[in-house]
Amino acid sequence: MQRGFDRNWILWVFRKMLLAWKKLVVGPIRYAKGRGYDAERYWRDRFDKHGLSLRGPGVEGDSEQKNKEGYEQAGAIFLELLRKEAIDFSTARVAEIGMGTGFYTDLLAKQGTQDYVGVDITDVLFGYLRKRHPNFRFEKKDVTADRLEGHFDLMIMMDVIEHIVEPQKLTFALKNIQECLTDGGILVLSGVHDRTKKLLFYLHSWSPEEIRSRAMGLEWKGPIPFRANDVMLAKKPHTSEEHLPGGESPDRRKNRTKQRRRGYLFLT
Repeated sequence: MQRGFDRNWILWVFRKMLLAWKKLVVGPIRYAKGRGYDAERYWRDRFDKHGLSLRGPGVEGDSEQKNKEGYEQAGAIFLELLRKEAIDFSTARVAEIGMGTGFYTDLLAKQGTQDYVGVDITDVLFGYLRKRHPNFRFEKKDVTADRLEGHFDLMIMMDVIEHIVEPQKLTFALKNIQECLTDGGILVLSGVHDRTKKLLFYLHSWSPEEIRSRAMGLEWKGPIPFRANDVMLAKKPHTSEEHLPGGESPDRRKNRTKQRRRGYLFLT
């Protein structure tokens, strides 16, 4: 019994060391691209390797069972957050950025979602997803470089933001999403950390402040504890409620301009 335990432990340590070698040494060389990495190639290879296993989009070094437990807990929190926002899944136009194996796609379908677009940087699993959800649409796009099309009442990007490692790409992605939200539309964004820091060649933590500063036209909630990191919600104000940078509404800005022209300016 002890020998079996020792053998299993040695194998576990060996796998962890091999994975660390790939992520710290091999990966940065193989996927190097400019100041970041070749995300399309990396995720294509990773999903080719793991297929429908949750180790693909999840924690690669954890077991399938441990990943499953983490996703189930996250899924429960995700649905509770959307219930509090009173989302009508049957009528909402929904877009998911980075659906991977389709865990959240399945959750949304079970809630009655009819109008759904899934966008991912690789189409490795699109055949499977289309068979599972024939009425949903799936598009191969890079949210950090390709303009999204359409307008949506609900947009979700789960555990994707931490795989955007360049600041300018993060800015593009968040503006891209913001432009596609309808007035009153909701964004759910997970993978938020308490501070900004590059961790691995394909992994970068972004703080709530970094995220808010790149999407100032949205009203943010959170961060809220979620798996190993946090989740944030954002709402796009209705046009009549929208505030410009600095907290001013369009009417207030107009009045302030008139005051400046008269030679006086009072801020209250």
